[in-house]
Amino acid sequence: MEATPRCRHFGSCGGCAAQDTAYAGQVRRKEAALAALLGRPVPVEPSPHAYGYRTRMDYVFAWGKLGLRKKGDPRGVLDLEECPLLPDRAFEIVLKVKEAIRRHGIPPYSYVSHKGYLRYVVVRAAPVTGESMLTFLTNGDDPAVRVLLDDAEAWAESVVWAVTERRADISFGEIREVRGRDWIEETIGPVRYRFGPNSFFQANPWVTERLYAHVADRCEGRVLDLFCGVGGIALFAAARGVESVAGADNVEEAIAFARHNAEANGLRNVQFDTADAGAFLKDRSCETLILDPPRAGLGGKTLRRVLESTPRRIVYVSCNPKVLARELPQFAGYALADLRGFDLFPQTPHVEVVATFDRA
Repeated sequence: MEATPRCRHFGSCGGCAAQDTAYAGQVRRKEAALAALLGRPVPVEPSPHAYGYRTRMDYVFAWGKLGLRKKGDPRGVLDLEECPLLPDRAFEIVLKVKEAIRRHGIPPYSYVSHKGYLRYVVVRAAPVTGESMLTFLTNGDDPAVRVLLDDAEAWAESVVWAVTERRADISFGEIREVRGRDWIEETIGPVRYRFGPNSFFQANPWVTERLYAHVADRCEGRVLDLFCGVGGIALFAAARGVESVAGADNVEEAIAFARHNAEANGLRNVQFDTADAGAFLKDRSCETLILDPPRAGLGGKTLRRVLESTPRRIVYVSCNPKVLARELPQFAGYALADLRGFDLFPQTPHVEVVATFDRA
């Protein structure tokens, strides 16, 4: 099923891969890929919105161009004039940033020579509430970026200056200055979430609501939520009335927001701690264990701790199905009860998978 690409950059930009395929065909393609990878049918929950869904885009600034990497050329940058993955209001801010960068003569950073100044412009958007955050990442703490902060205060609820001198091509750093608020808020289902510049937040609020509800429906009794971030799944489960929820993450900023979010939503059956996932499991027991690790997966040590904790049910949210396929056989003593896909990333090959295990 063919489709007419919406973006003029499609084919040259590495951000999208499937705008020339009708969305229903994209979902079927992901279902087929997951079935081949995981060895069984995996239904994929589609997104109500195929465009304008992204809550974050990291635009690189190099060689005087602000945009995404060129398709097939990781050293090249495509100067973007549009990006329909973001809500319209959010990309209008990006265009204002581009004009301001040129007007003020802000020099770019070269991730090849590791010289220069402005490295990334990170846009965080809340499609439901309409709020926006801009982060300007610079190489070093020369204050030249402040002219951009001055302009951007009129465009976004939160404007952040972050700094890194690492040679790695990263889009985050140590926060130097904040204009306006150091957070924005988004609503997912019945829960309102506050998050900051270095907090993880899911990409697509509409599909995230379905994913969170799917996980929460599988929770019972005492629940532990590892890699909990700002409390996304934990608060959904707490709102569904489980006995208790305890969440852990090793990012202090995220845990501070998780605690705020629990209080702001009136949820008293949940608590959060800054802790490594494996250490948090030590001497704790639960009926349901939620896992939502980064793309690298659990790792052997954490997986051993998970199995040693012997919960009745494990609900594993994976953003990397290839890693999930490798880890599935390692859940000794558990039977795989269910696999479900969630398309948080239309127009791209990415898909999230939730695996539910019951103790055998």
